[in-house]
Formats: sequence, structure tokens, C-alpha cells
Amino acid sequence: MGKQLISSGIKQRNKSFYLSVSEVMMIVIAFHQLGYRDFKTYYIHFVC
Repeated sequence: MGKQLISSGIKQRNKSFYLSVSEVMMIVIAFHQLGYRDFKTYYIHFVC
């Protein structure tokens, strides 16, 4: 049935946009090991 629907022209991804628990834990563990003082700086320089 999904193949017969007319698309709206907007590309849609079938992947969820949430992080898994293991991804969040990796980010938090790396934050503590690398010694950043605040999470915003860490996120901007390391995660992004």
C-alpha cells in the first residue's frame, strides 16, 4: 500500500532522530574522560 501513495515531493528519512542509549553513554563517558569543564564546549568541539 505504501508504494501506491503519491509522495508530497519532500524527501523523508525512515530513520528515527533520537540517539540510542549506547550513543548517549559514549558521549557522556568521553566528556568525563577528556576533562572538559562544560558540556556545551565539549559538544561543539568533539561531538559535532
